[in-house]
Amino acid sequence: MTLIAFAPERIETLAWRMFDLAAEMRRNAEKCRQNQLEAVELHGQKLEGWLEQLEAWMRDSQARLDSALLKRRGAQRARALLSAEPEQGSRKRRPRRKKRK
Repeated sequence: MTLIAFAPERIETLAWRMFDLAAEMRRNAEKCRQNQLEAVELHGQKLEGWLEQLEAWMRDSQARLDSALLKRRGAQRARALLSAEPEQGSRKRRPRRKKRK
């Protein structure tokens, strides 16, 4: 499967699309209640399969995002450490604490 770069705006657009679908489903449920329909026959297995795939995609996406954030933070810390090397002799040592008995 090909990885595609998603900008934050595109991720948010996808989230709004999912919210819109959820709102439609809730409106349909409310119509059923208002019209006292006990049930409506739908293709549920397809929907369940899609939702399972979407949930798996979300877990994978979260893991990839977390990994990218850790890599970025690590690189930033490494750059900060390299650019902030102390001069010789300018670093004071902290006094040692006494051990508690």
